[in-house]
Amino acid sequence: MRLGTVITLASAAVGLASAEVWVPVQNDAVYSLPDGRGQPCSGTGAMPLGLECPRKGDMAVSDCHSGLETFDDVTRGYTFFAKIKTGVP
Repeated sequence: MRLGTVITLASAAVGLASAEVWVPVQNDAVYSLPDGRGQPCSGTGAMPLGLECPRKGDMAVSDCHSGLETFDDVTRGYTFFAKIKTGVP
């Protein structure tokens, strides 16, 4: 294996290790969680797949609009996991 290939593979591995997970927050924006925090709050059943939610000070990465309280792209407080009503019977 050539040195350039090894460096490229090592760079790819570092990129994967520092991946982020995008988590939408109801009536708010989408936030980025560092991968190291654990499984994000999500799921479709009675029990979530994970419990990690955006924390105070986390930055929004998408869907940040002037009508939102967090329009400056920073969470004001801690979010929490809760089953939401979807309107689907």
